[in-house]
Amino acid sequence: MAIFAYSLDALSVFNNILHDLYFDKPERGLDLRDGRLHFRLTDQDLLIRKDSVSEYFLCICEIESAEVEGDLDALPDEIELNKILFEPKKSLLTLEAVHPLRIVCLVRKLHLELDQLA
Repeated sequence: MAIFAYSLDALSVFNNILHDLYFDKPERGLDLRDGRLHFRLTDQDLLIRKDSVSEYFLCICEIESAEVEGDLDALPDEIELNKILFEPKKSLLTLEAVHPLRIVCLVRKLHLELDQLA
């Protein structure tokens, strides 16, 4: 079952769930399909469930453009997510990693979808 974020309050819930989870480094840059970016996030440190690795599928929707800030070549293969920020006045959604990396998206509106896979 998916949960959605259309408000800053809902985004706060997403940050509580996804903080310190890992996603794979985008090897060939960002794969923006139909105005969406997709990330598979894993709880390698067993922060959510102590007995198994939780996995999530995050979709950022309503994207007009996206860019990576940081040197992808210098990063490990798995990147730790720190937080997701949204600036309503600029319509910018930013994924900030613990590593020196930011993924900045110009969006039409705040629209995130999250599915728990395992």
